[in-house]
Amino acid sequence: MGTFSHAHPGGQASEAAANMTSFANIGGVADPKLGHEADNMGRGSVGGTGQELHDAAVASGGARRNSHIYTDTNITFEDYHYWANRSREYERTIDVSNAGLAGSMKTIVGRKQDKEPAALASSSHSGSDNEKTDAAHGESRYGITESEWDNAQRAIRTATWGSIFYLITTDILGPYNVPWAISNMGYGPGFALYTVFGGMAAYSGWQLWQCFIGLDSTRYPLRNYGDLAFRVFGPSARMVVNILQSFQFFLNVSLIIVSNGQGLAQMALGKNGNGYICFVVAQVVFTVLGFLFGQIRTLQRLSWLSNLAIWLNVVVIIMTMVVVHQYPPNYAAAATNGIERGPVVTSAGLPPGKGLMDNINGLMNCVFAYGGATLFNELMAEMRRPMDFWKGFICAEIFIYCVYLIMGMVVYNAQGQFTYPVAFQGIPGVGGAYNWQTLGNAISFVSALIAALLYGNIGIKVVYASLFRDVFKFPPLDTKKGKLIWVAFAPIYWALAFVVAAGIPQIANLTSFVGAACILQFSYTFPPILQVGYNCQKDAMLDTERFDPATGVAEREDSGVKRWVRGYMKKPFKNSFDVVYATGALATAGLGLWATVSIRLARWRLGKDVKSKRRGGGRGEDGTESFDNIYLDLSKEPGKCRLAESGLGWKPAGGTTFTLDKAELAHAQWSKAAKGYELRLHTKASDGKNGGVVQLDGFKQDDHDTIAKCFKVWYGVEFVQKEHALRGWNWGKTEVGKNELMFNVRNQPAFELPYSEISNTNLPGKNELAIEFALQNDDKDTGTNGHLGGARGQGKKSSAALDQLTEIRFYIPGQETRKAGRASDDEGSGDEEEEDVAAAMALYDTLVAKAQIGEVAGETFATFLEVLHLTPRGRFDIDIYKNSFRLRGKTYDYKIEFEKAKRFFLLQKPDDLHTLLCIGMDPPLRQGQTRYPFLVMQFKRDEETQIELNITDETLKEYGDRLQPAYEGPIANVIAKIFHGLTGKRLLQPSKDLVTHHNQSGVKCSIKASEGHLYCLDRAFLFVPKPATYLSFDNIASVTMSRVGGAVSASRTFDLLVLLRNGAGEHQFSNINREEQQPLENFFAAKSIKVKNEMDVDGGMLAAALSADPDLASSEDEEVVQKDRGSADEDSESEDEDFQADSDSDVAEEFDENAASSGSDAEMADAGGSDSDTAEKIERPKKKSKTK
Repeated sequence: MGTFSHAHPGGQASEAAANMTSFANIGGVADPKLGHEADNMGRGSVGGTGQELHDAAVASGGARRNSHIYTDTNITFEDYHYWANRSREYERTIDVSNAGLAGSMKTIVGRKQDKEPAALASSSHSGSDNEKTDAAHGESRYGITESEWDNAQRAIRTATWGSIFYLITTDILGPYNVPWAISNMGYGPGFALYTVFGGMAAYSGWQLWQCFIGLDSTRYPLRNYGDLAFRVFGPSARMVVNILQSFQFFLNVSLIIVSNGQGLAQMALGKNGNGYICFVVAQVVFTVLGFLFGQIRTLQRLSWLSNLAIWLNVVVIIMTMVVVHQYPPNYAAAATNGIERGPVVTSAGLPPGKGLMDNINGLMNCVFAYGGATLFNELMAEMRRPMDFWKGFICAEIFIYCVYLIMGMVVYNAQGQFTYPVAFQGIPGVGGAYNWQTLGNAISFVSALIAALLYGNIGIKVVYASLFRDVFKFPPLDTKKGKLIWVAFAPIYWALAFVVAAGIPQIANLTSFVGAACILQFSYTFPPILQVGYNCQKDAMLDTERFDPATGVAEREDSGVKRWVRGYMKKPFKNSFDVVYATGALATAGLGLWATVSIRLARWRLGKDVKSKRRGGGRGEDGTESFDNIYLDLSKEPGKCRLAESGLGWKPAGGTTFTLDKAELAHAQWSKAAKGYELRLHTKASDGKNGGVVQLDGFKQDDHDTIAKCFKVWYGVEFVQKEHALRGWNWGKTEVGKNELMFNVRNQPAFELPYSEISNTNLPGKNELAIEFALQNDDKDTGTNGHLGGARGQGKKSSAALDQLTEIRFYIPGQETRKAGRASDDEGSGDEEEEDVAAAMALYDTLVAKAQIGEVAGETFATFLEVLHLTPRGRFDIDIYKNSFRLRGKTYDYKIEFEKAKRFFLLQKPDDLHTLLCIGMDPPLRQGQTRYPFLVMQFKRDEETQIELNITDETLKEYGDRLQPAYEGPIANVIAKIFHGLTGKRLLQPSKDLVTHHNQSGVKCSIKASEGHLYCLDRAFLFVPKPATYLSFDNIASVTMSRVGGAVSASRTFDLLVLLRNGAGEHQFSNINREEQQPLENFFAAKSIKVKNEMDVDGGMLAAALSADPDLASSEDEEVVQKDRGSADEDSESEDEDFQADSDSDVAEEFDENAASSGSDAEMADAGGSDSDTAEKIERPKKKSKTK
């Protein structure tokens, strides 16, 4: 637009000037520093409406108007401020009946608003009067009068404060990360920080509004953030702001294209994961939608879409808050962040287990949650009444604050530590929950598109105004040519954003850079700086200084630094606070930029410098590092180890892959090992799937530099090189680490014991500590199948050879001082009394806690005290947990996983006084060198108990009808029912097909010198208590009954010889009462077992032969038929509907394992003695009798 010039006849010119000055105080709101003319509104020498008076005032300065008002450095601050006050006063006369939220809702429901702004309406009403005024002041060379200029400016400003509410909410509202942020900080800190940063964001918005209404006018309209910076600090500030703002908006659009392309591709997978859409095609779809809807030019028209986006977000928010309480957390999604399945845990303070980095991540989410001030000036520039901006802004801030806290608290309460960064994606993607997750993805796709349109709209306007308008003199966008340029430029802008999104690898990593460089600056750094600059210049104006609106000349008494200092000291405390506020924000942004740029540069150098150094391995085309012939956790078979930016993996030939995400890594260690060099990885979760420690052996020395760079650049964790002690000493110091116990010799580790490898620990002596290790079952296991004994089975390592380390003992003399009543590694209050304990006991307590073999293993459901055990002999307290139970004795403690308990037997002893509860173990329980395939507990039949389980209703529902909240009855039956409810395994009882002579369920007999009872089950024989022997009918070839007839017919007992199939051995049960012969023969016939009756001579010869052959004799401690190892897979896990604990009913399946342990029936009577008795560990020679 060219320069406006007004030619006035001599006398009229002075009169016009006089009239102009008389209008300087329209409405009485002019700053007194800008002139002392009287307020002649409605009573001056020139009559007319307020519009006419305002037109006359504006017209007087028309000679100085030109197309470069946005870059003209000759326009003074007083000039901007004067006309800003005039415009604010005039805005008070504008009709705002449709300006609020109600007016904006009319747009949604289809009711029309006045398309013509009130300014234009009043102008048209004035009719000929305005024409006279314009004629009096002349026309520009382009035929545009001052009145037409002002009305044109008002015509393009159509947004109301209701529209601003929706636009600001669309820009700022992003509640889906809030629950995750609160999960990293806890209820209290989360509430406090979101409140503090919400207040800070409101303060920054208020500062921008103050500066805008003080410098914007229809004569000198502000268009964007850069114009405001120019009027306060000059051209350099404008350039910096425009560059950063254009960069942010453009990258925002690119990042939204990427993220929503991913969302669309995920939705295309379908419920069964069979669908597919190319990721690039998904991005193209989103970009094409941007092409179409990007033609919306004004924010007023875009506000109805923003309105829609808000309500769509509200739908997703409400849906998420409801659904997360109906379904369990998305454990699979949480596992990607290293969070293992478990009970939901919330915290009022800082959550336990969260490190400083987690807390900082939550804090930064609070900072960025309110980051939207980048758009505020652009929004105010399109408002009909910018002075009303505060209404929409405050409503938006309050709405956003409430949504953040409500959704954050509700979702965190439901999901606790499992809360996912995108809240609705924390809904499980299986079953009925998949539909809700897909709904959230679909709605978010639409709302993100609207947000991208908003960023693209303002981004185009910023680039067009600062580059094409100001530099290349393009026409305004509200002209016909400008509209055509918009139609062409919008698709180009979106196409370039798509090219950047698709062409730059890992562009999503720039999110933190954009946040630190742009979002934080515009929301927290620039507003207080602009406010200080505005206040300094405004407050520096004196009453004695004058400003002439006709010429735009301001008479100042001083200038430069002195004037700025004088203005600053008018409000020293407020200005100083704003300076500190801006400096803190700038420092935070600087740290973020430094971290982001450093990581990107280091990754770039790694990709450029690291070269292949391995045989058969090296750097792949995908930017990974691979290494061959690597052994994972002492696995028998080597595999390939691959390091990538996202984490690392190991895969053997023909086996399953082991992966470890970089988020799980705590630190790494490099050292010499058995097969070369070992990479020892420590994970953050010591009880997770990776067991706290991961060992990779087989690297070469030349691999050190490559791996060190990968860990430094990609993973950002500590990578240290350690040397092991090679002196061979067996004395040193133990060091308790997070994931392992180290034995150091002269400050160097001799060996490390990962806690995940420790199955049990005991105190055999006063100063002695025994540690037992987990054993594998299948020596053919490659260590990759995930089963017990595999490399990653429950975090246990597999053995590289047939020989395995089963136990290690430490002799630890001396005592230690610790707080009374707690383990040595727990935290206690400073005023607790100290006590001296044995050093061995202190280390024992620490290992029990670290290896989770004590009470810390979980919440105790039930506890039974002083339960008599016949095998192993002693009295033990039984603590029952969700997935295991624990036996606590005076000397030995055992932690037994339910998956190791294969069968449960409930047996009534023939003495009518006791009940036996037997548990078949696989692998067997170990006590030193002794293995116990069975636990045998004995209870008094008339001993009853009543117990309520320590279990929540939510957990109880997981077990259905199997488990009850309370039990009452005989203690044996109560414990058996609890085991049945928790494991789902059947309780096996004697068969109904055998009725003994005395109507008992067991037959008294003996194995060699050990007396016990033989129970005939539906599919097996079971002899208890010692040696506990189990013989499945499927493995029995025949049974032989000897010493039955002939010359010794008067004999009262007989023997039963059981011959196993395929030469697996035989078992002899002796001294069976002859009265039981016929019931047993009837039972054998019912079960189709082949029976032989031999003369006692032949039977005696056979018995002698068996006794003489050591290979066929029964072991004193244990005898196991390896081909008949019972498996849980053979047992049905269905509900045992026929089981009645108080009856002698039987079930269809028995424990299919043949095992025995030493002992005699005589020991049963004194089994209640001290459990320190180790007589059953090793059969010792009898002591010689003393002689006098």
